[in-house]
Amino acid sequence: MKFANQYLTQREIVEYLLASDVYVTPYLDPNQITSGTLAYALGAGKAIVSTPYLHAREVLSDGRGVLVPFRDAAEIAAAVNRVLAEPDFKRGLEERAFAYGRQMAWPAIGKRVLALMQDVLDHRAAPEPEVAGTA
Repeated sequence: MKFANQYLTQREIVEYLLASDVYVTPYLDPNQITSGTLAYALGAGKAIVSTPYLHAREVLSDGRGVLVPFRDAAEIAAAVNRVLAEPDFKRGLEERAFAYGRQMAWPAIGKRVLALMQDVLDHRAAPEPEVAGTA
């Protein structure tokens, strides 16, 4: 295990993620709205262990990751050890994370935005017909 206590470039983050067996986000604030590195970890199909801040609760539901209590080092360690000790469990987390992460990639988002725009255009309100005898 290696801790890098420094700002990392996007490329370095991706390199570390690809080299990791388990990605851990031990954020302390339950109201943490987002995490860019969590999104990268999903996109890389990594097994993820996280505290249950807002973003993690949403994206790690349905078996895409393991949520552990805030400030509980023993639970974090137990979850990481389980992931490392159970290859089938780890593989399932990775597959579900990757499948979800693919939905967040720009090509998938672009297709959904395009479909939404087409739906809006298809369902625009047609101009109301004029009623005879009104000005």
